[in-house]
Amino acid sequence: MLIFLTILLILFNAIYWTIVCKRLLLKYGYTEEYASSWSCWGFFFGPLAFIMAFTKPEVRNAEDISSKSDEIEKTIEKYRQLYESGVITEKDFEAYKEKLMGR
Repeated sequence: MLIFLTILLILFNAIYWTIVCKRLLLKYGYTEEYASSWSCWGFFFGPLAFIMAFTKPEVRNAEDISSKSDEIEKTIEKYRQLYESGVITEKDFEAYKEKLMGR
């Protein structure tokens, strides 16, 4: 009976680390396929795999980055139109542009 409980505890522990590693990598933005492959590491290596997964950098979504740059370009174009129509000065236009570019 003790051997059965020990094996059950080891399996429960392995399944726990499998789920934790997979969810962590999904939270960081990795694909389902990549996170699933790491769940195998979690099953066999437990806390060590979790530490390795925890230290991986977050993946930035390329669509988010491109949509933000598109938004910045549209805003700069609006300020350019205001500058060309004489509503704001060149100094104001350059200041807005620098602010949007994050400089």
